[in-house]
Amino acid sequence: MLVPGGCWAVQGLFRSDSRSHRRLRLALRFQPVPNKVENEFLKSFEQTVEQYRALLADVKKDRLKLNLPNYNLDTGKPTQPAEYHLADQSYERLLDKLEERKFRDMNPELRADILSFFDQAAPGQVPQKTVRQLESLRASEAAAQ
Repeated sequence: MLVPGGCWAVQGLFRSDSRSHRRLRLALRFQPVPNKVENEFLKSFEQTVEQYRALLADVKKDRLKLNLPNYNLDTGKPTQPAEYHLADQSYERLLDKLEERKFRDMNPELRADILSFFDQAAPGQVPQKTVRQLESLRASEAAAQ
């Protein structure tokens, strides 16, 4: 049997000999989790949710200071332009959405973060559309003051 595109690894999985079928069945066999293990997981999950709610309540009542550094959770490094394309796209999409609202009701921390992110970029790394949006954002900041 030939597989289009020469995908020999996939073809090997579907050979007609009984050993391959047996190995594939064993690999794909479903084994339900024992009740004890499931109950331990559910208990652990409920404890985690309780701890999370308690921490959120502490933050809400100013008993705990929430500090979320701007790290890229995919790479574990501080977020910087042109280092990770998904971060760049996210910032660009955020600017698109904010521009639709003409940068109204934007908190100062978010404005500072966006400007700081793109200010780190080397010349030519930022698309022209984004450069124009950043100019509008700076102009709206000046108008607001």
